Amino acid sequence: MKATFQGITIAQSNTTVEVDGIWYFPKTSVNHELLANSEMTTFCPEKGRASYFHIRLQDAEAQNSVFVYQEAEKGFSHIRGWYGFWPQPGHGPEGLTITME
Repeated sequence: MKATFQGITIAQSNTTVEVDGIWYFPKTSVNHELLANSEMTTFCPEKGRASYFHIRLQDAEAQNSVFVYQEAEKGFSHIRGWYGFWPQPGHGPEGLTITME
């Protein structure tokens, strides 16, 4: 699987997990140089607290489009520390895609 924004690879891995329509990538497969911390957090009663990141390219930005559950709740420990991407219409920024390769 590959996560791209504006044609630039943000994450790529043969080991991904899908939960509720969101694809999660292992931390080691994410290009952290293209991410910037966001102040945004959300809380899911099933998964726990998520911290968000912006994707920052030289000429484009996708705010709050990547997130991680550092302390995922029981039942979701398999995505603890993995990075989720918002490519779904209505959620993610235009130009963010997840493809199978």
